[in-house]
Amino acid sequence: MPCVRFLMDRYHPARKAAGREDLTIHGLRHTALTIAGQHGATGAELQARAGHASQAAMALDQHATLDRDRALAEKIGQTYADWQASRRPK
Repeated sequence: MPCVRFLMDRYHPARKAAGREDLTIHGLRHTALTIAGQHGATGAELQARAGHASQAAMALDQHATLDRDRALAEKIGQTYADWQASRRPK
């Protein structure tokens, strides 16, 4: 597989130079799919980007993050506050 060899011949020195020899291509794939999801990619878009046969397979490569959880909680709270404000008598 010459394409894989070409990639790995560049990837290994790059991660060594970055001091992150623990990083794997698969780990970077998980990170990329997680970030794409955080930026609003749909399940179908993530599935296509990852080349997965099903959304269940795609979901395995995506992870929750604390920052995203906090942002979602803030949005939910704001939605509730807006709803409460809209119900107050004027």
